[in-house]
Amino acid sequence: MPDARRSSKSVQWKWLGISFVIYFAFYLIPIIGARSVIGGRTAVIAIGIWALAGVVILAVIISFFSKGASLWELPIASAAIILGFTLSFYTFHSWSQTRPWSMFVDVGTSTVVTFLLSLCGMWIGTKLRRLKRHDHPQPSS
Repeated sequence: MPDARRSSKSVQWKWLGISFVIYFAFYLIPIIGARSVIGGRTAVIAIGIWALAGVVILAVIISFFSKGASLWELPIASAAIILGFTLSFYTFHSWSQTRPWSMFVDVGTSTVVTFLLSLCGMWIGTKLRRLKRHDHPQPSS
């Protein structure tokens, strides 16, 4: 019994990896590609919308299909993706144009907001999974 309780509180590395790959493929690649494909002001608007909505949408989908992964996989994966993305952006593109304290505020804020949005999306996905389970009861044999 203690092992079951312990595993539900620990990080499930499989779902952390799956979440990380999904966030990379369906969150970062569209953001990076939108600038070159769409271009201009429309790309900026599309990137802004997807930057906020994408975290929640992907968290809903991942948590709906994960069937009980623990609380920390999605927020850790999304925060790691955003942390890596913003740090690489500042390192390769605008490090010399930015004051260090401003960079830390930007990186910290985006990481915390992404972490919280993925928690909200995970909560919605879990509620939807439970709602689906109650709508379709298992047939009795």
